[in-house]
Amino acid sequence: MTKDLTWPNGRNKVACHVCRLNSTLSRKKCEQLVTNHVALRLLKVVESSQARAIENKKKQLWCIDSCDQALKGCHTIQSVHKVVLAWIRWLELEITRRDASIITTIAQLECLKSTEVFDVSVEGDMQKNNYHVDELIESVKNLEKPKLWS
Repeated sequence: MTKDLTWPNGRNKVACHVCRLNSTLSRKKCEQLVTNHVALRLLKVVESSQARAIENKKKQLWCIDSCDQALKGCHTIQSVHKVVLAWIRWLELEITRRDASIITTIAQLECLKSTEVFDVSVEGDMQKNNYHVDELIESVKNLEKPKLWS
């Protein structure tokens, strides 16, 4: 059932339920209608909602991009750590190999030391002689008479 919007003077009019302004209705001219406040409010809500949706999408894209960059950084760090770990393992093997070589050399020296007996008194005499040679050199430099050996 449709309402008859005809006023007593025969013209079609409608009143806005928000602002209560009357608008004349003609057959082909709806541009003369008063502003539809409900539609404007709905339009503002939709525009605001769309703006928030676009902003949220931008934030999501930024988060995804940041996570991708962080993940690439983590992969780079992981590959560097693998290289460092390989070097550490190589160094560990090299140290173990050299340690075994040193132990062998020490054992050989210990064996030589036990088979050949060095006279400690000869070593002491060598030190005394070196001391006296140094004194002589100093005396010659200073043109002094050398001290007699004691």
